[in-house]
Amino acid sequence: SDGMGHRGWALEPELSWERREGSWRLSVSGSAILADRKLADTFYGVAPANAIAGRPAYDAKAGLVSFRLATGFVRDLSPDWRLFGFARVDTVQGAANQDSPLVRQTTGTTVGLGVSYTWLRSSSRAAD
Repeated sequence: SDGMGHRGWALEPELSWERREGSWRLSVSGSAILADRKLADTFYGVAPANAIAGRPAYDAKAGLVSFRLATGFVRDLSPDWRLFGFARVDTVQGAANQDSPLVRQTTGTTVGLGVSYTWLRSSSRAAD
């Protein structure tokens, strides 16, 4: 932090598609994550004092941090139980800091599957 509370900024414009089909909700999205130099340096920068053989000093650049493609589903099993899952691919290929010594691979995937339960619910619905 620079003493004024500035920790950096990030922006993630996203294009998404969602569809409901009975008790299923399906989604697909793509986005690009952008950040200023200060925030990018948090993830990709190597200060000269921390440089070692195989990890040279690196001053991160502002700009594109990564691209993201994601898909997911939610299936209502009952009013309180839901099954959900997702898959996501992130890549720094072509991003501003792809050459950082902290980048070991340019593409990564994340998948998840879970169940949720709602145990407390208001007796009245929210109004618009």
